[in-house]
Amino acid sequence: MHHIQIILCVYSKGQPVLLSDKGFSKFDPTGASINYEFNLCDRAHVAYVFTDISKALPDHPLHGNEQLINLFKKQPKNINVSLCVDNQEMLMAYNQRIVEQSYKSVYCKYKIVL
Repeated sequence: MHHIQIILCVYSKGQPVLLSDKGFSKFDPTGASINYEFNLCDRAHVAYVFTDISKALPDHPLHGNEQLINLFKKQPKNINVSLCVDNQEMLMAYNQRIVEQSYKSVYCKYKIVL
């Protein structure tokens, strides 16, 4: 059972969105999801998150309930898309992961000091 989410983050105030020499970064140390983040341009980045519901909610009282699992499987599958505008916390976390996970270099349209 998977939940799919796309998070698009855009910035209108000239905040630097970094680009990694790897081209992407990953997040979620819990192992409950597979996720990738990509720089789209100098003003936006996107994250694709594929969450395994059974791993994400192992302590939930209905965890392992076959009836609930079958009901979930019968529901139409949706891809949840979120838009974040000028969210500084998201940008700082993204840029930090880009720096930490790059092979050797990061790139930016603007001259910045990290």
